[in-house]
Amino acid sequence: MSELDYSESPEQEITRLKKIIQVLMDRAEHGSNTDSSDFSLFQTTIALEEKVRQRTQELQQALDQLAHANIKLAETNLELDHSLSELKSTQDQLVESKKMAALGALVAGVAHEINTPVGIGITATSLVTEEVKELKNLLANETLSRSNLDKFLSMIEDSSNLTIRNLQRVGKLVSNFKEVAVNQGSMKKQHCQINRCIENSTAMLTPKLSEAHVQLQLKLSDDVHCITYESAIDQIVTNLITNALDHAFSSSAPAAIAETESISADSAKTRQISISTQLNGHQFTLLFEDNGKGIAPELVERIFEPFYTTRRGSGGMGLGLHITYNLATEILGGSIQCTSQPGQGTQFKLCFPVEISTDTHQDSPNRQ
Repeated sequence: MSELDYSESPEQEITRLKKIIQVLMDRAEHGSNTDSSDFSLFQTTIALEEKVRQRTQELQQALDQLAHANIKLAETNLELDHSLSELKSTQDQLVESKKMAALGALVAGVAHEINTPVGIGITATSLVTEEVKELKNLLANETLSRSNLDKFLSMIEDSSNLTIRNLQRVGKLVSNFKEVAVNQGSMKKQHCQINRCIENSTAMLTPKLSEAHVQLQLKLSDDVHCITYESAIDQIVTNLITNALDHAFSSSAPAAIAETESISADSAKTRQISISTQLNGHQFTLLFEDNGKGIAPELVERIFEPFYTTRRGSGGMGLGLHITYNLATEILGGSIQCTSQPGQGTQFKLCFPVEISTDTHQDSPNRQ
């Protein structure tokens, strides 16, 4: 018996098979009554009924896959719309606040970073939309073949995966962009011990420091109970340490360097980060120092600019120190300065006012 012709539409094929079955049944009623003829006719009828059943099942499975693919596509489009809406909302917030002199450059940087993944996502979803239209036409004309359906499902899967990857990239960018738009309304003042806050922040980064073979020294003044933005201090300390690990000590670890035949004095020295604090009246000063590579003078002037990075090819976005600057100036109401020389390490000086608390038993609500 010949194979089924997949060039026919499923509806045409099922109709044809039903007609054949009906003809065979008519022959069975009016034809020969021999046992062999009846048995042969019975076998042929059963075989055709089985093929009809299998083909109907295949068609239903294909339609189920198509429905599932359309649901995934709708969800992907919804996520893309949500990300774009969230981005627009964040941009509007920045425009209305007018708190950053470099707002124009910031928005331009965001557009540059996000245009690529958004463009890819829009292209992929547009392609799927066109293919869906073509598929509907084939169904309407009863010319849909198995190869057409398989090709469509493969394209849906590839386009969905591509869109999801770029949506994740957009989500990460939007998340970082939201951190740039810091404001006092998003954070709350609370009772805290600044030294304990610094110790907790650095403790969370101990694994990364150990992995980079960097020693951390804390030279903290007597702890004070004060009322300030503890989460801002935590984020600043985290950003400064992360920045040092990414830039000041981004080369191979000393242990690995020591195994080479020649070793310079600079590469052999112990890698160190030092954090010291001092309280003068209501003015708190945090001094962050590393003995890493240092920064060229022309670059020091730009390190707080949004989207400025020397590691863009390695995934850097250039927002870490810009966020740090905004936290120091907008949230804490203070200042942050950077001094550095190539080969002589880098120093960040953070100064901000604090409100001294007379309740020495009141601790941060986030502390246990």
